[in-house]
Amino acid sequence: MNYKKENLTLRYSTVQFTYWAASTGATSFATIYLLDRGLSSGIIGVLLAVSGILSCLIQPFLASAADRAEKVILIPLQVLISVLCIAGYAAQLLGELPVLAAGMIYVATLCCSDAMVPLLNAMSVAYNQAGYEINYGAARGVGALASAFAALALGNVFAHLGKLWMILFLLLFRFISLLLMASFPKIKKQRAELEKEETSCSIWYFFSHYRWYCASLLAVLFLGMYHAMTENYMIAIMQRLGGNSSHVGTAIFVAGLTSAPVIFFYGTIRKQCGDAVWMKTAAISFLIKSVGFYLAPNIYTIYALQLLQITSYGFWDRRRSIMPKIK
Repeated sequence: MNYKKENLTLRYSTVQFTYWAASTGATSFATIYLLDRGLSSGIIGVLLAVSGILSCLIQPFLASAADRAEKVILIPLQVLISVLCIAGYAAQLLGELPVLAAGMIYVATLCCSDAMVPLLNAMSVAYNQAGYEINYGAARGVGALASAFAALALGNVFAHLGKLWMILFLLLFRFISLLLMASFPKIKKQRAELEKEETSCSIWYFFSHYRWYCASLLAVLFLGMYHAMTENYMIAIMQRLGGNSSHVGTAIFVAGLTSAPVIFFYGTIRKQCGDAVWMKTAAISFLIKSVGFYLAPNIYTIYALQLLQITSYGFWDRRRSIMPKIK
């Protein structure tokens, strides 16, 4: 029997805060940073696409390694990835580094950071099973706030101080995140996990028997692609309207701030309607935003459209709990 031990919600929230401050900052300002380094928008697009694909490919291997290990290795894996991220950001401080090499290292760092998300989420499950208390919704809401304030801060840092201070900002929060994760108590795998029977099926069997689930995954993928593209190329939208990196930071700040309450209280919100309703609401909201961005006459319209983040990204981010269940 598991007895409740220390409440780790506060500590886990600080991990979420520092992780998302560094991760959102690095991702949202990747295009701005790499353009400033001298890379063309075409090369940047290819590098970011490759980074996203590699992250998707790496995540199943990391999850498999964590599942098959005799011990709980979530913390060591995340510490190792954090060290790689710190090394990647530190490499940007080497002035003699070729521009293309700097760009490749930067997006490789983004790839490592993105691959870490499932492990970070799995921490709450593992520690709850071990008898510790973690409120994931509250912690993830704190992470959303971190994304908002980091974007606002970095937008102004980049505009007024330059890319060097942006990298130092990312290094600071990534290092703090590493220290916080390393401070978590060691836990053992629970008996239910050790005795769990592993079942599998072929890819073709899965696609043929769970067609609606696969279609839903594809829809979620398209929404995620849209969200990533708008954040990565928000600078292009703002420059067309006469803005700069500080305006990008403000736009992402508005989006993060409005989505945080939904993420924080989603456990209560999902009881009001069926999960499918919230996912459809997210899809419609993303569509309205995309049309609005295209027609936006000024920067303030972009800010107003970012308020739709509460029903677009806010619900989409909770896709782990609103995706249809396989039976």
